Amino acid sequence: MTLADSNAVVSMSTSADQDYPPSNILDPSDKVFWMTTGLYPQEFIITFKEPIEFRQLRFVTTNVKRFVMFTTSNAEPRNFDTILEKTLPNNENNLQINEYTLDRLTEVRHFKCVILAGYDSFASVHSLKFDAGNTHVRVNNWLLMKDVSPTLVIAIAYVCAIIFGRKWMKNQKPFKLRNFMFIYNILQVIICAYITYESTYVWFKDRYSFLCQPVDYSNRMTAIRACEACWWYYIMKIVDLIDTIIFVLRKKDNQITFLHVYHHLTMLFFGWYGVKYVGGGQSLFIVILNSFIHVVMYAYYGLSACGSHIQKYLWWKRYLTQAQIIQFVAVIGHSSINLFTPCNFPKVFDISFLLYGISILLLFSNFYLQSYMKKAKQRKEA
Repeated sequence: MTLADSNAVVSMSTSADQDYPPSNILDPSDKVFWMTTGLYPQEFIITFKEPIEFRQLRFVTTNVKRFVMFTTSNAEPRNFDTILEKTLPNNENNLQINEYTLDRLTEVRHFKCVILAGYDSFASVHSLKFDAGNTHVRVNNWLLMKDVSPTLVIAIAYVCAIIFGRKWMKNQKPFKLRNFMFIYNILQVIICAYITYESTYVWFKDRYSFLCQPVDYSNRMTAIRACEACWWYYIMKIVDLIDTIIFVLRKKDNQITFLHVYHHLTMLFFGWYGVKYVGGGQSLFIVILNSFIHVVMYAYYGLSACGSHIQKYLWWKRYLTQAQIIQFVAVIGHSSINLFTPCNFPKVFDISFLLYGISILLLFSNFYLQSYMKKAKQRKEA
């Protein structure tokens, strides 16, 4: 981002000789600033009206030999932390184009650069570009997206609710919750249908590729809609935890399996990290597929909550499990193709999607076979 785009100003500039301070000029047409002659060290501070986050930095200079950079997120320019200290090669008065990637995303309100030495008495800074890298900076102000801590708290609360909820329910009669379950499932259908529509719209509007679709980190309308769809998908992973609470209150302990808890917990974190770093792109394939499956699944649950008189119309229940297995196979296939296709999409997510898909497929297939064999045995005994 440029200074003008970021509502930033050069708030301070000094040199070793106060009679010859560096001159910092923000050019509104070229959106660059530079420093004129002055004895070393030369120093300037850039102040942002609103804090930004960045991980990647592009620093374009002339005749700079050695520099050190600092940042602080404090309201006042003090208590700076060192982020970079470099010595540059001599480019013989040509541009020095340098790009750096920090170890982590860094929040900055004041950015300080000190040029300790130069190859000439004249050194210039042509441009600075701050980039968040593979992360949607805009989502930081979205609900629960500043950092992963709230998601971690929700996960811990979920596990505690299962443990202590089951203990409490031992001496309680099971709740029926029929009306609540019907409303809950209908809301699930509506929101999952919305997510499916939004994701599918972006997929076809931008002509997404099944083989390779990098994440669009721009502020284009469809890029924002893709990220918003992923955020809603993450929010629904939180809402999905209510499934388990319903099982606890109805004393359906047999349905609170390892597979059930593992799936809900892991999807919670996959959802958060997906929005934070790959909100869109080929991860949208998983959002479309899983949200559509959830539309069908919660439609079934909603109808089931209506009572026994509706059961005869739910003959298609057995196909739900098969559809879920097909979904996992599709995710594994998609991630495998993407993993071995040259593509500007973080490979760590392709690997994560692949391994997670395999783990869920194995657990779900085992559950399906166990249930099938149990029912077959019961029919045989009957």
